[in-house]
Amino acid sequence: MEKSEAMARINSHFGRALLNGKNTRFASMNKSKSVWWLNIPLEMTGKNLHIILKRASKGQDGSLIWLTLPAGTLSRSKFRYWQDRGAIDLEIGAQGASYLKDIKSGGTWYDFSPHVVKEVSCAAVC
Repeated sequence: MEKSEAMARINSHFGRALLNGKNTRFASMNKSKSVWWLNIPLEMTGKNLHIILKRASKGQDGSLIWLTLPAGTLSRSKFRYWQDRGAIDLEIGAQGASYLKDIKSGGTWYDFSPHVVKEVSCAAVC
């Protein structure tokens, strides 16, 4: 499943076009390390930002975790900043004590769980 399909499925599930390419970032879970990696361009940090995290699941598309971050949540002072790309560099843990926390080297262990809008199983929308 790609970003456009994940956005369409969530929008369809909720009956509104809330998510689009300009306000949403998408990451699939890295199977070898159980994390989600994202680079968020600085220009996206000044607005409300939606993040879709796709869980890995054998033989399925995996479930989706939809987060909404209010404008200003991500900043260079709180998170690792990748200067060459002009982006906030996130590595979000996918299990155990690091679940939904920023674990990037030099990261803050910021907890993203309060920003979860909905966890959507693929049985419901995929």
